[in-house]
Amino acid sequence: MASRVVRGLAVGAAGVFAITGVAAAGEGAERVVAPWQGEGQMFQIEPGKVMFLGRFDGILYVESAAGPLDGVPFVCPGTQVLDTAGGSIASEGHCMLTPSEDEEVYARWSCTGQGGTCKGRLDFTGGTGRFEGIAGGGEMTVRTVLADLAEDTRSGEVVRTAAGIALWPALTYRLKGR
Repeated sequence: MASRVVRGLAVGAAGVFAITGVAAAGEGAERVVAPWQGEGQMFQIEPGKVMFLGRFDGILYVESAAGPLDGVPFVCPGTQVLDTAGGSIASEGHCMLTPSEDEEVYARWSCTGQGGTCKGRLDFTGGTGRFEGIAGGGEMTVRTVLADLAEDTRSGEVVRTAAGIALWPALTYRLKGR
């Protein structure tokens, strides 16, 4: 059962790991793919429910291979609650992308799902530098595979090798003043 629990939990958090491909123009939509790796802890929070607390790190790739966020690293802390009997997942968290030492983009995400797939939304909440005032977002799908499985959810076993991919078919954005 722990194996199923961990697999489902890491799926939702993955959604958090990819933030958008903002193009140089002030407005647009991009197809974005973000492979990620996650690490965290799992805790039994009530009978039949486990919570994952962790972070997901990765790199955003804009399908067109253009724009200021193509190839940008991100980190997304988040939580996931897994129903161990039914296999359902509810996940949420935040992301920070770092296009340069002087710029950051922030977002909030959430998704729900079953098994290794979680569907939901990511919305931009702000930024710095040329991304100040960024708005927009889009529907996302997160897929997850876990190599290491937690066996003791009561003690918060560390999940070391969660990995997956987040996909945005049309991530939209608007930059302030453009």
